[in-house]
Amino acid sequence: MVERYGGPEVLQLKEIGLPPPAPNEVRIRHTVIGVNFIDVYCRTGYFDLLQPPGVPGMEAAGVVEAVGSEIAGFSVGDRIAYACPPVGAYTERRNMVPDLLVRLSDDIPDEIAAAGLLKGHQCEFFAA
Repeated sequence: MVERYGGPEVLQLKEIGLPPPAPNEVRIRHTVIGVNFIDVYCRTGYFDLLQPPGVPGMEAAGVVEAVGSEIAGFSVGDRIAYACPPVGAYTERRNMVPDLLVRLSDDIPDEIAAAGLLKGHQCEFFAA
């Protein structure tokens, strides 16, 4: 959690309640999160993606733990990854709309997915 912009000293470990997923959301239990330079930009306020108080982080891998009533295409137990706003990956669990989730095949370790997905997007942007 970040309650104000600043250096690494503003990061705090804090217990935050998590409501059940909304009808259009899935609950993700993170197994691995990515730590990227963009997180520094968010934490310092250089990028306007994180509004304190808030949770940084835009890249993670994990397991779908619950699904909202309107969700189709994702099930409890699916392995997923994402690399996108909204920020909030520096958590054990989070609720998220599934539009930007990528299902992981068994041959992709969570660590590779969480560390590489954002970089893959960047390479794709530069190649275009």
